[in-house]
Amino acid sequence: LNVFDEVNIYQIKYLNNVANNHEDVDKTVLAALATVKDGFTEEEYIDGDDVYTKYMNYVRVLNSLGCKSCFTKKVDLGLENIDRFFCSCSLLKLYIEDKGTIIRMKSLHDRWSSRYSFENDKYKIVIPETIADLLDESSQQHNCLYTMIEEDILKGYSTVIFMRDKKNLKKSHVTIEIRGGEISQAKRVCNGPCTSEDKSFLLDFLKETGLRSGALGSSNDCEYMRIPDFINEEPFDIFRAEFMSIPEAPLDNLPFA
Repeated sequence: LNVFDEVNIYQIKYLNNVANNHEDVDKTVLAALATVKDGFTEEEYIDGDDVYTKYMNYVRVLNSLGCKSCFTKKVDLGLENIDRFFCSCSLLKLYIEDKGTIIRMKSLHDRWSSRYSFENDKYKIVIPETIADLLDESSQQHNCLYTMIEEDILKGYSTVIFMRDKKNLKKSHVTIEIRGGEISQAKRVCNGPCTSEDKSFLLDFLKETGLRSGALGSSNDCEYMRIPDFINEEPFDIFRAEFMSIPEAPLDNLPFA
């Protein structure tokens, strides 16, 4: 505890639990818990107990698998991060309870590869092989792809592939979602729009695969993701939907292989 000027109630709860169970203290967990706060922000209320509980559940699942966290060591346990912890925990539990998930992802990769492989002199369509690939794309692009893995991608409702520069195939460029025979979304980092050069490649990709243009033909997102028009009318116009920012997340040692 010498590195802390003071400890909060959540660090105390964690230390008490460790002592009662005769466990070793995880310094990374202790440091993360230092950021948990209660009370109102400018926009909403932070329930510190809820954040603490969800985070500790995530840590317990990680420990049961013997793997490292997929978050940075000094993660801020604020509201914008806790939903990602919840989704990651759900995926980890799914791995524990049903290892057929890995087989399912491999099957999807093989199917997508035979259907959507494409490249030109500069760009290439990269097909994700594992859940870790999808999580990595979500982390690099700061988008909500990670929320779609369990309910949309693994169940076959959506196909997600990556457009990348052939000079650096590990770096995200454009995330593409295919649904209902068309490109329903094609976005750059932070859900930014594609450039004319991106669209030129994607139009060639459409011709090769026989997909419909979908989102490439308009400035809107796909229908099922779009905010209803009435939200912009009184009295609802006081509310606005905001995308959650995604923390950087090294994905070494995740069990999704």
